[in-house]
Amino acid sequence: MREEAEAMQEPGASAPWRDVRAPLLPLPGEPQERLLALGADALDAAIDAVLEQATRELGAQRGAVLLFGEDGVTALMDRYWSAPGMPAPLRAPFKLPWLYRELRAQRPVVFTRLSQLPVDTAQERATLEATGIRSGIMAPLRSAGRESLGWIGFVTLDAERRWTPSQVVAAHRYGELLAPALLRLRAERERDEELRTYAVLAEISAAFLAAPPQRLLLEGLPAALRILAQHLGAQRGTAWELDAEGTGLRLISQWRDGEAAFPAQSEMARAGAGNLVRRYLRRAAPWCVSHLDELPEGSGEARRVLESWGVGAFLAVPLRTGEREQGWLSFSKLQPGPWPQARVQRMQLMADLVCTALLRARDAERARHAEHEARGTLTLLQAALDALCARVAITDAQGQIVAVNDAWRRFASERAGAPGVGANYLQAWRRARALQPEAGHLLAEVPGLLSGARGELRLTYADPLPSSPRWFQLRVTCFTLTGVPRLVFAHEDVTELKLAEEQLRDLAGELVQVQDTERRRIASVLHDGAAQQVFAAMLGVRAARRSGHSGAQELAECQELLEQALLQLRSLSHLLHPPLLDEAGLGPALSAYVEGFSTRSGLLLTLSGTQGLERLPTETEHALFRMVQEALLNVQRHSGSARASVQVEQDADEVRITVQDQGHGFPAAPLHTRPTVGLASMRQRLLQVGGALELRSGPEGTEVCARVPRRPSTP
Repeated sequence: MREEAEAMQEPGASAPWRDVRAPLLPLPGEPQERLLALGADALDAAIDAVLEQATRELGAQRGAVLLFGEDGVTALMDRYWSAPGMPAPLRAPFKLPWLYRELRAQRPVVFTRLSQLPVDTAQERATLEATGIRSGIMAPLRSAGRESLGWIGFVTLDAERRWTPSQVVAAHRYGELLAPALLRLRAERERDEELRTYAVLAEISAAFLAAPPQRLLLEGLPAALRILAQHLGAQRGTAWELDAEGTGLRLISQWRDGEAAFPAQSEMARAGAGNLVRRYLRRAAPWCVSHLDELPEGSGEARRVLESWGVGAFLAVPLRTGEREQGWLSFSKLQPGPWPQARVQRMQLMADLVCTALLRARDAERARHAEHEARGTLTLLQAALDALCARVAITDAQGQIVAVNDAWRRFASERAGAPGVGANYLQAWRRARALQPEAGHLLAEVPGLLSGARGELRLTYADPLPSSPRWFQLRVTCFTLTGVPRLVFAHEDVTELKLAEEQLRDLAGELVQVQDTERRRIASVLHDGAAQQVFAAMLGVRAARRSGHSGAQELAECQELLEQALLQLRSLSHLLHPPLLDEAGLGPALSAYVEGFSTRSGLLLTLSGTQGLERLPTETEHALFRMVQEALLNVQRHSGSARASVQVEQDADEVRITVQDQGHGFPAAPLHTRPTVGLASMRQRLLQVGGALELRSGPEGTEVCARVPRRPSTP
């Protein structure tokens, strides 16, 4: 165990939270493949199940997934699992700058007790102590080629604990397993949220359009507040308007559910007219408070008023036209709790729509230009629909298309005969039953969508045209516009996702084959070489013991056989991990390896540029050495070249190593389609140390070049 811990310890690290450093080991492809094959709801449940399994496996009392916010300094808890009898964690956003820097740099944080954290982490220690955490493992959530999404954490709450290296490795494995699934789930949620946003915009616009101009504030605005409050999970919604001078404030509309009573209007105006809300809304962005403890200092009077109203959390959204303040919309919940951030981020768009309607209501000429204003509102709705990336069509209950977006029109222009406005889209699916097996399932589920028995329908299908291998995901939802049901058909191109899944499966298969080949090679070396020589030596010793004379000749032969076996075992050990790399650095290690490889393979190899090469970070030296190993193996196996060169170059900023052969090269396809396991391994090792891999191949030979910075990049 000591050797394992030392191998995982960062060179020169003495801080307790870095004593255990997990290697970034590759995961089998099968668990990720199974997760990514699930639908959104099943994937969400599967992630919860994996989190519970991981927490139990590591012996922790709570496991949690936290995702970085868009501002880069906060993190939100996405989900958690606690052992029976353990308290629930805080759901408020966290601000832990040191912890974020470590995790964004792919460095795990492991501590047995809070006192092991650095002296400049007072904020982290205070937050962790407030949540009852005694010890923990924080492993980054990373997916290949992407920055960390956040982290997966496992903690104890009632006692301190020393974590083992294998537990840190397991935490890393679970982080790498869940990161692609969380990315996929985030993408699914974002697409869902876009459709929900459009449905809410359509419903708000319908509420305004349904109200006569003279009754817009009495009917349309309360309906909009109801829609938005229910969309946010709030119990109350109000609309406030500034006077022409921008100093006075009045309540112009309100909505509440059956249990959330309103205070008197005069008290609301007195508290709402303060500078607190206006000061934060000058940023032209929503201001949300999940708990009244988040109010800034000096807000005592406002807090007392809010508490007297029974407010646990509130959200304010500015109403603006250009740089001018018009007022704001506010929403409140009776209990403290976080607001759905994905919806809060889109609230400004909805508030802008409300503000537009209010300005039109205040316009004295609205009655004479009602038709013109209605067209403007419809244009706004069409613009919101056109902003979506998916191909979207809206139909009536019978399937007749009443509206489409730009993406739909562009697709229709590429496909002659694609249905447009006025065509019956359901009839088009009926005609496509022979080519599209999913058509029957779609048509069977439409009645349930119209009746409300089913919330939405999702299915993935392949493009029936053989000349265009593409995959799409279709989502069908239903909303009501002025009491009339409408169906929304949204087609999302998921070809890249499908190809990525296929590539993942192929690479996983190749990885298994490479592992099996390497194991067979090592087994063959041990069996045919060292094992046979040791066996022969054993027979010689036995014969010497049975012979009546001294047995000097037999013992000499045994000594020679044992020396040969020892030489083979040392050669195999040095190939797997050369000790010279750690002891003397990259230059001497490359010299020894190139000389030995030339002897073993029969290739004529030249090495230049290693003179005066300074020591590099350990991870960088290992990545460059493995790159040279893999490149020379490729020369031996695939190039057909009798000679090759290894050239090392360095300057003040970077180190470059180029391996060049004079072989026949290889076809261009591997350069532009999926990479082989060897190339993918080289590229991934270099990416982890901030480097890059360049590859050029032609009839005159192949050149592989690795570039790495002399110093690791600052996170």
